[in-house]
Amino acid sequence: MRKLYIFILILFMIFPLACCSKGKEIAEAKPLNSLNYEDRKDVNYQQLITSIKNFSYKISEKSFLNKDNNFIISPISIYSSLIILEKISNGETKEELLKLLNTTQDIIDDNFIKVLGGLYKDEKYSKADIINSLWLDNNVNYNEDIVAELADDFYVNIRQTNFKNGNANKEIKNYIEDKTNGLLAPNFDLSNDTIFNIITTFYLKDNWLFEGEKLNLTDEYNFKNNDSSIKQLKLLENKYQEGRIYHSNNYETFYTTTYEGYKIKVIKPNEDIKVADIFKEDVLKTINDITNYNAVDDENKKMYFTRIFLPEFNVELEMSIKNILIDEFNLDKVFVENNDFTNLLTTPAYLSDIVTGSNLKVTRKGIEGASYTSIPAETSPAPLEYEKVYTDFVIDRSFAFILTDPYDIPLFIGVINNL
Repeated sequence: MRKLYIFILILFMIFPLACCSKGKEIAEAKPLNSLNYEDRKDVNYQQLITSIKNFSYKISEKSFLNKDNNFIISPISIYSSLIILEKISNGETKEELLKLLNTTQDIIDDNFIKVLGGLYKDEKYSKADIINSLWLDNNVNYNEDIVAELADDFYVNIRQTNFKNGNANKEIKNYIEDKTNGLLAPNFDLSNDTIFNIITTFYLKDNWLFEGEKLNLTDEYNFKNNDSSIKQLKLLENKYQEGRIYHSNNYETFYTTTYEGYKIKVIKPNEDIKVADIFKEDVLKTINDITNYNAVDDENKKMYFTRIFLPEFNVELEMSIKNILIDEFNLDKVFVENNDFTNLLTTPAYLSDIVTGSNLKVTRKGIEGASYTSIPAETSPAPLEYEKVYTDFVIDRSFAFILTDPYDIPLFIGVINNL
């Protein structure tokens, strides 16, 4: 059985235009409500989910800068942080952020908390939580109404701290380490001129099998790395899923699920094609949109099942996405002086950077990281007279993956070029 743990960090560093003990909690995030079936089918909720997905595909392709290395990013964590930034903005700054988020203020106000509620999970063997937090300098004056709204309606913890004496660096590190169950503990060197930080942490844990039983291992395979070197590996023998391998001209893809229904959709390039050649926005969208893996062949009375033989891996990455957001998403106003954050502050401020870090482990017991869990039923059982056909999808060379919740919201997207 496998555990899945994923951790995400998004950090906005904000500085005032003029220079200007331990922090205290101003407001605690209101507990989330679970998401019901009617909410998931709501047109405006679905519009927000579509915007999140499209952002996920684009930010993943554009952030994959070093084509020869392993890569991971958590789009949902970045998108969540940008929503909090949008909520404290006004004027042209807000307009620019809404354009990037590709949605409206009303849809955000009514549905963002539902997205977070849908991702939340707190079970004995499965946990998932994405938490936003806003850290304000002790000396800054803030709008108490927006602080209350963020805590009640956007699942944001609000804290005050002292950015001028260096204590904030340790406080934030300890906070992230606690919220990610020790998987992330980044060291920061924040400027003394920092006026506020927005931080989003995302944590997920799930097993492959009931109560953490381990998956079986295969015999050794020759795994071909991106640089053509070969490594002998025993692969994880995942359970069978209904369906057949999806084939295109340049790649093959299929999926496996955790015990609670989180999906890892694996993309294996065809021979002599690099992962970088297929790790594109349109390909990621095509793969994540697949709902029918052609499990049933009524004409020939056959029912197909496929299992993935997947390597164990651990991928971790921290990176700045400031230039990507400027160059690819036209988000430039927030990084220059005289930004309009007057929904929160009276002090002029500007955004200096956006940093994201992720850590994903896939082992015999499960996955570690960030996500939410559920078990959907996508296909009807085959009639008893149908022949059952079983196939193995062997991942024996560099590959890409999309890790989603049971409803196909991308939580992590990445590349394993080398093991």
